[in-house]
Amino acid sequence: MHRMTRRRRYRLSKGIVLLAGLVGLGAACGDDPSTTPGAIEPAPLPDPQVPGYSFPETESAIYGWVENGDASSVALHAWGLWAALTAETEQVVDGQRLRVFETWLTPSDIITDAQDTARDLRPTATLNQHSATSTTVDARITGFVKYDPSASDFAQTNDLFSQAALNQLIVDGARDIPAFPNTAVTLKPVFMKLSKAAGQYQQVPAWPGPPDPVKAFPPKDWGQCIWIDLNDSGAGAAQGGVDTTCTEGSRSDATTYGLGRFVSFVDGDTVYVLKAMHVTTKETTRWTWQTYWWTPNPDAPHPPSSASIAAARPAQLTGAPANYAHCSSYQMVDPVQPETGGMNAGQPVYCYNPWLEAEFKSSDLPNSTPLAGAANDVGVQTNCMSCHAYASWSKDKVEDTQSKFYTGDRYVDLQSTEFDGLLRLDFAWSIQQNAK
Repeated sequence: MHRMTRRRRYRLSKGIVLLAGLVGLGAACGDDPSTTPGAIEPAPLPDPQVPGYSFPETESAIYGWVENGDASSVALHAWGLWAALTAETEQVVDGQRLRVFETWLTPSDIITDAQDTARDLRPTATLNQHSATSTTVDARITGFVKYDPSASDFAQTNDLFSQAALNQLIVDGARDIPAFPNTAVTLKPVFMKLSKAAGQYQQVPAWPGPPDPVKAFPPKDWGQCIWIDLNDSGAGAAQGGVDTTCTEGSRSDATTYGLGRFVSFVDGDTVYVLKAMHVTTKETTRWTWQTYWWTPNPDAPHPPSSASIAAARPAQLTGAPANYAHCSSYQMVDPVQPETGGMNAGQPVYCYNPWLEAEFKSSDLPNSTPLAGAANDVGVQTNCMSCHAYASWSKDKVEDTQSKFYTGDRYVDLQSTEFDGLLRLDFAWSIQQNAK
């Protein structure tokens, strides 16, 4: 039975406040945000007024970019999404406006369907993506999943977080859940927790680019860092500098950044800085995939981003969000293969997040397949689309489904016999992880 979607209002959990020092906050909005509302409405994705960007874009246009190798259009589209997601809304909490993505619902919010009750806008916890692997991760790294209003309404209406409903679809012979609408957006923000009690200056690893030869590459092995001044709400003195010593006495102004360079918020004695975010949209059958991470030099980021991707960054993207790099994977391999009946051939298309996938080792990616002479079985050889194509539900072995399907970059046939007996989840691992 489908539940009817209701208009939802959610009260903000006490004590959560956006960081006061975000770049240009008061001036950009034109008035003093001094009133805290009683409820938070999930904001629709706005139009950031970026020339050449539209949402939802047509599937034919996006497929045309891919088939024609139009990387600049792909990059611009991802930047437009980032500008829209990180835009400030008119909703105010403790004198600060919330960004669009912060207002959206988590799977837990969708499941409970609370009415005028408290919800935590940022329920940071260890990521399922990390806890599902044997890799040791930095305990300061936390995150959560968010659904935009159209995705959350669709998931609720179709009971997509109900184990009983998913099992019934399998009993009824379905191979797929209903497909999300083309306006659907889901994302996974990743934050680093920094305690003020630990001091004014906090050391944070800085991505140096993929290792050569390739291997599992967790942040503890990156060999360089930057420093964040928790007392500086501005940009700081650093202009792209990194510290390659990373000892207590190695900090300098040239490697120290202010909180104004980061999308961030504070909760009591803890500052949360946004280090990364996966974003996917249902504008095509296989969704679009883009991932963002903070970088000390946004004009010349390391792979899997590039200076050419950075050059497509629009003027409308300013302040803290302009300090992030991205890569996008709108195809699994190059040349692009069809949704069904294709081959695992051609060149790999790598797109991963340094804070999420780079640490994966071969044992974390058991479903990997060699491609173009490479094993494609470590995190820096992954592609978001390939891994999420395997998102599925098992009626009998729910716990086993995700880990056995983690994979490096490869072609995935959406009608593969690998899915026999499973219910495909329209690329949404978050359904498999959160269904009750």
